Amino acid sequence: MSDQEPIFHQIVEYLGKNHDNASGKSDKFYEVTVTPAGNPDFAKVYGMGNFVETRRWGKYGAKGQTKVVWHLSEWVALQSAKAQIKAKMSKGYTRPVNALTRLASIMED
Repeated sequence: MSDQEPIFHQIVEYLGKNHDNASGKSDKFYEVTVTPAGNPDFAKVYGMGNFVETRRWGKYGAKGQTKVVWHLSEWVALQSAKAQIKAKMSKGYTRPVNALTRLASIMED
């Protein structure tokens, strides 16, 4: 969406038990990035906003899904991104752990 440097980028992950899938385990991520729109004039003409919030989620090792939300102000974009991360953390997501911890959680019975 934009070649601009992110002004916010956060990843959280869920590693643990999940009785809703066949293996009984989950290893998934949720990522949010906020960047300025690449061309503010384009954004204004099409009413899209000046800041892009990109949300990406899925299982580790998979491409995942992506949703893009345009915001008119940096403040609104940052508040939305932070709210997304807070909501995921309230559901048991945590900041990323190192690869050995992730592997150990997958290998547990």
